[in-house]
Amino acid sequence: MRTLALWWYALFSHDSPASPSLSVSGELKAGKAVIASCSVSHSCPSGLPHLTWNHTGTLIVQSEQLTNGQWRVTSSLTFTAANSDHNKRLICTAEYQNNIKTVQSSTILNVRYPPRIGEGSVCTATITGVDCQCLVESWPTSRVQWVLADGTIVNGSSVSSTDGKEPRAVHTLHLALGFTDMVACHASNTHGNEKLDLKTNQSGILMAIYVSGSAASVFMLVLVILVPWKCSRRKRW
Repeated sequence: MRTLALWWYALFSHDSPASPSLSVSGELKAGKAVIASCSVSHSCPSGLPHLTWNHTGTLIVQSEQLTNGQWRVTSSLTFTAANSDHNKRLICTAEYQNNIKTVQSSTILNVRYPPRIGEGSVCTATITGVDCQCLVESWPTSRVQWVLADGTIVNGSSVSSTDGKEPRAVHTLHLALGFTDMVACHASNTHGNEKLDLKTNQSGILMAIYVSGSAASVFMLVLVILVPWKCSRRKRW
Protein backbone atom coordinates (compact mmCIF):
# COMPACT_ATOMS: atom_id res chain seq x y z
CA MET A 1 0.00 0.00 0.00
CA ARG A 2 2.81 2.39 0.86
CA THR A 3 4.50 1.79 -2.51
CA LEU A 4 1.20 2.49 -4.27
CA ALA A 5 0.73 5.68 -2.28
CA LEU A 6 4.19 6.89 -3.17
CA TRP A 7 3.60 6.15 -6.85
CA TRP A 8 0.23 7.95 -6.74
CA TYR A 9 1.82 11.01 -5.13
CA ALA A 10 4.66 11.09 -7.67
CA LEU A 11 2.17 10.80 -10.51
CA PHE A 12 -0.14 13.64 -9.50
CA SER A 13 2.14 15.89 -7.47
CA HIS A 14 2.83 19.28 -9.04
CA ASP A 15 6.28 19.42 -7.43
CA SER A 16 9.18 18.91 -9.82
CA PRO A 17 11.19 15.74 -9.23
CA ALA A 18 14.80 16.01 -8.12
CA SER A 19 17.45 16.63 -10.75
CA PRO A 20 19.52 13.63 -11.85
CA SER A 21 22.83 12.92 -10.18
CA LEU A 22 25.55 13.32 -12.85
CA SER A 23 29.22 12.37 -12.65
CA VAL A 24 32.15 11.94 -15.06
CA SER A 25 35.00 9.62 -14.13
CA GLY A 26 38.68 10.57 -14.23
CA GLU A 27 40.72 13.14 -16.17
CA LEU A 28 39.46 13.74 -19.69
CA LYS A 29 42.03 13.34 -22.48
CA ALA A 30 41.43 13.41 -26.22
CA GLY A 31 41.35 9.90 -27.68
CA LYS A 32 40.62 8.24 -24.32
CA ALA A 33 37.38 6.58 -23.21
CA VAL A 34 35.10 8.54 -20.90
CA ILE A 35 32.38 7.09 -18.67
CA ALA A 36 29.61 9.40 -17.53
CA SER A 37 26.92 8.26 -15.09
CA CYS A 38 23.44 9.70 -14.54
CA SER A 39 20.94 8.38 -11.96
CA VAL A 40 17.55 9.27 -10.49
CA SER A 41 15.42 7.81 -7.72
CA HIS A 42 11.76 6.97 -8.22
CA SER A 43 8.93 5.06 -6.61
CA CYS A 44 7.27 3.29 -9.57
CA PRO A 45 9.15 0.27 -10.96
CA SER A 46 6.59 -0.11 -13.74
CA GLY A 47 7.06 3.49 -14.96
CA LEU A 48 10.81 4.10 -15.00
CA PRO A 49 12.05 7.63 -15.74
CA HIS A 50 13.61 7.81 -19.21
CA LEU A 51 17.19 9.09 -19.19
CA THR A 52 18.72 10.66 -22.31
CA TRP A 53 22.04 12.35 -23.19
CA ASN A 54 23.03 15.12 -25.58
CA HIS A 55 26.15 13.14 -26.57
CA THR A 56 26.43 9.94 -28.60
CA GLY A 57 28.08 6.84 -27.20
CA THR A 58 27.42 3.39 -25.75
CA LEU A 59 24.58 3.22 -23.21
CA ILE A 60 23.98 0.85 -20.31
CA VAL A 61 20.79 1.35 -18.26
CA GLN A 62 20.25 -0.37 -14.91
CA SER A 63 17.50 -0.25 -12.27
CA GLU A 64 17.87 -1.30 -8.62
CA GLN A 65 15.57 -1.43 -5.62
CA LEU A 66 16.40 0.73 -2.63
CA THR A 67 14.80 0.90 0.83
CA ASN A 68 11.39 2.39 1.67
CA GLY A 69 9.84 1.42 -1.64
CA GLN A 70 12.26 3.51 -3.69
CA TRP A 71 14.05 2.52 -6.88
CA ARG A 72 17.00 3.99 -8.70
CA VAL A 73 17.63 3.97 -12.45
CA THR A 74 21.14 4.65 -13.74
CA SER A 75 22.31 5.38 -17.28
CA SER A 76 26.04 5.00 -18.06
CA LEU A 77 27.37 6.65 -21.21
CA THR A 78 30.75 5.65 -22.64
CA PHE A 79 32.34 7.73 -25.42
CA THR A 80 35.76 8.72 -26.72
CA ALA A 81 36.75 12.26 -25.78
CA ALA A 82 37.68 14.56 -28.67
CA ASN A 83 39.22 18.03 -29.00
CA SER A 84 35.81 19.38 -30.00
CA ASP A 85 34.33 18.18 -26.68
CA HIS A 86 36.40 20.70 -24.71
CA ASN A 87 34.23 23.35 -23.01
CA LYS A 88 31.08 21.59 -24.24
CA ARG A 89 28.18 21.01 -21.85
CA LEU A 90 27.26 17.35 -21.22
CA ILE A 91 23.56 17.12 -20.34
CA CYS A 92 21.54 14.26 -18.85
CA THR A 93 17.75 14.61 -19.07
CA ALA A 94 15.23 12.63 -17.00
CA GLU A 95 11.71 12.41 -18.44
CA TYR A 96 8.83 11.45 -16.10
CA GLN A 97 5.17 10.59 -16.63
CA ASN A 98 5.18 10.31 -20.43
CA ASN A 99 7.31 13.48 -20.86
CA ILE A 100 4.96 15.58 -18.70
CA LYS A 101 7.85 16.41 -16.36
CA THR A 102 11.47 16.82 -17.40
CA VAL A 103 14.52 17.67 -15.29
CA GLN A 104 18.19 18.00 -16.27
CA SER A 105 21.70 18.01 -14.86
CA SER A 106 24.82 19.09 -16.72
CA THR A 107 28.56 19.54 -16.46
CA ILE A 108 31.22 21.27 -18.56
CA LEU A 109 33.75 18.91 -20.13
CA ASN A 110 37.39 19.84 -19.61
CA VAL A 111 39.23 17.81 -22.26
CA ARG A 112 43.02 17.97 -22.44
CA TYR A 113 44.62 17.59 -25.87
CA PRO A 114 47.92 18.24 -27.68
CA PRO A 115 48.52 21.33 -29.84
CA ARG A 116 47.01 21.58 -33.30
CA ILE A 117 48.35 24.20 -35.72
CA GLY A 118 45.44 25.41 -37.80
CA GLU A 119 44.85 26.73 -41.29
CA GLY A 120 45.74 30.36 -41.67
CA SER A 121 49.26 29.86 -40.35
CA VAL A 122 51.33 31.66 -42.99
CA CYS A 123 54.07 34.20 -43.68
CA THR A 124 53.37 37.29 -45.79
CA ALA A 125 56.08 39.54 -47.23
CA THR A 126 55.72 43.29 -47.77
CA ILE A 127 58.21 46.08 -48.43
CA THR A 128 58.47 46.59 -44.65
CA GLY A 129 59.45 42.97 -43.90
CA VAL A 130 57.98 39.49 -43.39
CA ASP A 131 55.03 38.99 -41.02
CA CYS A 132 54.31 35.41 -39.89
CA GLN A 133 51.42 34.07 -37.86
CA CYS A 134 50.89 30.64 -36.30
CA LEU A 135 47.37 29.66 -35.14
CA VAL A 136 47.51 27.13 -32.28
CA GLU A 137 44.66 25.29 -30.52
CA SER A 138 45.40 23.22 -27.42
CA TRP A 139 44.52 22.56 -23.79
CA PRO A 140 46.36 23.30 -21.65
CA THR A 141 47.86 26.30 -23.46
CA SER A 142 50.91 25.51 -25.58
CA ARG A 143 54.39 26.98 -25.45
CA VAL A 144 55.28 28.26 -28.92
CA GLN A 145 58.76 28.91 -30.34
CA TRP A 146 59.85 30.32 -33.69
CA VAL A 147 62.92 28.55 -35.11
CA LEU A 148 64.92 29.70 -38.14
CA ALA A 149 66.39 27.35 -40.74
CA ASP A 150 69.78 27.40 -38.97
CA GLY A 151 68.21 26.42 -35.63
CA THR A 152 68.19 29.90 -34.12
CA ILE A 153 65.23 30.58 -31.80
CA VAL A 154 63.68 34.03 -32.22
CA ASN A 155 61.05 35.73 -30.09
CA GLY A 156 57.58 36.67 -31.29
CA SER A 157 54.35 37.73 -29.59
CA SER A 158 50.96 36.13 -28.99
CA VAL A 159 47.29 36.91 -28.35
CA SER A 160 45.00 34.28 -26.80
CA SER A 161 41.23 33.83 -27.12
CA THR A 162 38.68 31.12 -26.38
CA ASP A 163 35.61 32.40 -28.34
CA GLY A 164 33.52 30.16 -26.06
CA LYS A 165 34.66 26.97 -27.74
CA GLU A 166 38.29 25.93 -28.05
CA PRO A 167 41.31 27.76 -26.60
CA ARG A 168 43.16 29.46 -29.46
CA ALA A 169 46.26 31.62 -29.65
CA VAL A 170 47.64 33.68 -32.53
CA HIS A 171 51.45 33.81 -32.43
CA THR A 172 53.15 36.42 -34.62
CA LEU A 173 56.70 37.14 -35.76
CA HIS A 174 58.22 40.00 -37.77
CA LEU A 175 61.41 39.47 -39.80
CA ALA A 176 63.53 41.73 -41.98
CA LEU A 177 63.49 41.10 -45.72
CA GLY A 178 66.19 38.71 -46.89
CA PHE A 179 66.74 37.40 -43.35
CA THR A 180 65.63 33.79 -43.99
CA ASP A 181 63.68 31.75 -46.54
CA MET A 182 62.03 29.47 -43.96
CA VAL A 183 60.83 29.67 -40.37
CA ALA A 184 59.23 26.94 -38.23
CA CYS A 185 56.45 27.25 -35.64
CA HIS A 186 56.94 24.78 -32.74
CA ALA A 187 53.99 24.27 -30.34
CA SER A 188 54.10 21.95 -27.31
CA ASN A 189 52.26 21.19 -24.08
CA THR A 190 52.22 18.28 -21.61
CA HIS A 191 50.19 16.12 -24.03
CA GLY A 192 52.23 16.46 -27.21
CA ASN A 193 53.74 18.79 -29.77
CA GLU A 194 53.39 19.88 -33.38
CA LYS A 195 55.62 21.71 -35.88
CA LEU A 196 54.86 23.58 -39.09
CA ASP A 197 57.45 24.94 -41.55
CA LEU A 198 56.47 28.23 -43.16
CA LYS A 199 58.04 29.74 -46.27
CA THR A 200 58.64 33.46 -45.99
CA ASN A 201 57.42 34.03 -49.59
CA GLN A 202 59.58 37.09 -50.08
CA SER A 203 61.20 36.37 -53.47
CA GLY A 204 58.58 38.38 -55.34
CA ILE A 205 58.99 41.42 -53.08
CA LEU A 206 62.79 41.22 -53.26
CA MET A 207 62.65 40.99 -57.06
CA ALA A 208 60.33 44.00 -57.24
CA ILE A 209 62.64 46.00 -54.97
CA TYR A 210 65.65 44.93 -57.04
CA VAL A 211 63.96 45.93 -60.31
CA SER A 212 62.83 49.24 -58.85
CA GLY A 213 66.33 49.89 -57.51
CA SER A 214 67.92 49.03 -60.85
CA ALA A 215 65.53 51.30 -62.72
CA ALA A 216 66.28 54.13 -60.32
CA SER A 217 70.01 53.58 -60.74
CA VAL A 218 69.72 53.66 -64.53
CA PHE A 219 67.63 56.85 -64.33
CA MET A 220 70.22 58.54 -62.12
CA LEU A 221 73.02 57.43 -64.45
CA VAL A 222 71.19 58.92 -67.42
CA LEU A 223 70.79 62.19 -65.56
CA VAL A 224 74.47 62.25 -64.64
CA ILE A 225 75.45 61.80 -68.27
CA LEU A 226 72.73 63.88 -69.93
CA VAL A 227 72.92 67.04 -67.82
CA PRO A 228 76.66 67.74 -68.41
CA TRP A 229 76.19 66.94 -72.12
CA LYS A 230 73.41 69.49 -72.45
CA CYS A 231 75.49 72.07 -70.64
CA SER A 232 78.45 71.50 -72.96
CA ARG A 233 76.21 71.94 -76.05
CA ARG A 234 74.92 75.26 -74.74
CA LYS A 235 78.44 76.55 -74.23
CA ARG A 236 79.31 75.74 -77.82
CA TRP A 237 76.42 77.77 -79.12
